Amino acid sequence: MAIAVTLDPLTTYSMNNSLFDSENDSLMYSGDSGVEGGVMPYNPWLDTSCYEMVAAGKYFPVDFSLVSPELLINIGVFYRLHNYILKFYVSPLVALFGILMNGLFLFVLARVREMKTATNVYLANLAVADIMFLVLSAVDLLRTWNSNPGILLHFPYYTTAQCVSFSLLMKLTFYGSVCMVTLVTFERYMAICHPLKHRMIIGKKYTLKVTVVAWIAATTMGSLGSMIHVRSDSTCFLWPPGLKEMARYHIGDVQTICFSLTLSWYNVSYGIQSSFFIVNLILNIVLYTLIVARLGKRNIGGEGSQERQNDVQRVRNQVAKMLIINGTIFFILMLPYEIHTAAEFVGSVTWYKVLIDPVMVRNFEFYGTCLRFVNSSLNPLIYGLSNPRYRQAYRKAFGCCLKAEQGHPVVKFKEKVVTGSTNADVQTNKL
Repeated sequence: MAIAVTLDPLTTYSMNNSLFDSENDSLMYSGDSGVEGGVMPYNPWLDTSCYEMVAAGKYFPVDFSLVSPELLINIGVFYRLHNYILKFYVSPLVALFGILMNGLFLFVLARVREMKTATNVYLANLAVADIMFLVLSAVDLLRTWNSNPGILLHFPYYTTAQCVSFSLLMKLTFYGSVCMVTLVTFERYMAICHPLKHRMIIGKKYTLKVTVVAWIAATTMGSLGSMIHVRSDSTCFLWPPGLKEMARYHIGDVQTICFSLTLSWYNVSYGIQSSFFIVNLILNIVLYTLIVARLGKRNIGGEGSQERQNDVQRVRNQVAKMLIINGTIFFILMLPYEIHTAAEFVGSVTWYKVLIDPVMVRNFEFYGTCLRFVNSSLNPLIYGLSNPRYRQAYRKAFGCCLKAEQGHPVVKFKEKVVTGSTNADVQTNKL
């Protein structure tokens, strides 16, 4: 479909609408004002900062000059005050806090030998994924701030390499986080519901193998998912008169967008991500139910005094409850963003024939992204607030551990395991 855009009285620039495969997806508006010959006495394109790039065919022109400024502002193209504050003021602070807390958690795990357990190996990988997400998001915010902060859907990436690398790493953090949360849940399920089998298979090699497989799976799915952002295109907008004065924040003429190679990749990416999230959500709910049911059985069997058995229950209950709380919060905070992903999948499959409010979808994406900041920052706090063993580890890592000679005995990181015929003290999931 040829698009003719009047640039000046001497030059008419024609280009093919190659960004979209269907007229339903076309965002182009003809620059023809209706004047005979298609030439305007006054050319508003000359007032844009990207006129020369459009004339050279390097920027994709979109004419919004005849659209009402109020309409563009109300349909959610630009930031409103609360959106702007959340993204450019609150989110960076949350990201900084999350990076510090996750880094602190990794330091504690490296410093305290007793914390090197299978569960904590998975939690450490979760912390690494959270740090990656927060750092990448902070860089994205800074680049957006310096380029075109007024437009809600702006991509601050100007080359294909930047689009591909950022998209791949962001997808990797998502799939890696979900994998690690599920591994933690499954490890606790085996330790509580099948303790003998768990003790037979747990070890350094097993934990390392499972972790590597999880990251390989996350990388594979992340690579497929990142195909929706593999090509960078710059668009030059011709805004309606008075829009920039009405907007609260700077609105530039140039918008960069990372596109997919084909529309079918949107179906693949959104479908994979939605299915993966739903499957893991259901799996975690089932495992949580089984763990809670097992924790409700006070008699765990075996020999030993009632006091010893109560100690076993107390230790395992603390760890299990902490991880259930952590996993539940994780999926709750991830849900709004995944609702957006599912809506995009339904829309792309049905060519948006299903009635889906685009403004609502964008809101789920925006607020879901903000909640992902919170989600990636909360884990270390949950560990410390819900489990005294982790609080003790933090104190020990910084040399603040209470000493026995001061009347405060040091609690060893051991869990009593009672079997049908023996009582044994073993370190929990020790690698």
